[in-house]
Amino acid sequence: MKNLVNFAHPLSAEVLAEIETKVGDSVKEIYRPAQFDLFKSLDHQVDDLVAGIIEDADLVIPPSLSAAATLLSDHFLSDRRPFIVWLRRTESFPPKFELGGIE
Repeated sequence: MKNLVNFAHPLSAEVLAEIETKVGDSVKEIYRPAQFDLFKSLDHQVDDLVAGIIEDADLVIPPSLSAAATLLSDHFLSDRRPFIVWLRRTESFPPKFELGGIE
């Protein structure tokens, strides 16, 4: 089983199934929604966000805020780098998210 740490949007069953097909294993989603206060240090907020879950990540969906995503990458720079999963918004209304890719 792979652990997917998701800081973005909740995954639908279809997207989760597609990710499992792509990685060839079952996936457990650890959903940590990221809400950032732009009047406070992002670095400290990212530290708090990832506390206790870094070592369990095989796949990561970064937060939508690119500055936070950049800071988040510092936490995962090690000899055991997780795969990055990204989502893209569909053109449906209300918007939904689908798998963009896994790198």
